[in-house]
Amino acid sequence: HIGKRINDDILQNKRAEYGKEVVASLSRQLTAEYGKGFTNTNLVRMRQFAELFPDIEIVASLTQQLTWTHMVEILPIKNQLKRD
Repeated sequence: HIGKRINDDILQNKRAEYGKEVVASLSRQLTAEYGKGFTNTNLVRMRQFAELFPDIEIVASLTQQLTWTHMVEILPIKNQLKRD
């Protein structure tokens, strides 16, 4: 849900240049509060994941079968059919 929250609540689904700095700042804040796992790269991947897999039912099924490492490998695949 983190990627969806970033896209919807923080960036309001806009892709402006300032979004990069907002995500970088958010990364620093989350890392300070919660520890590892909230690097800028991970937050970008979380946002990308939320965009590519918007259906929560599919995500729930995926997360029971695949790890985050698997997801990171799937994200760069441009062809939707191959990714699915």
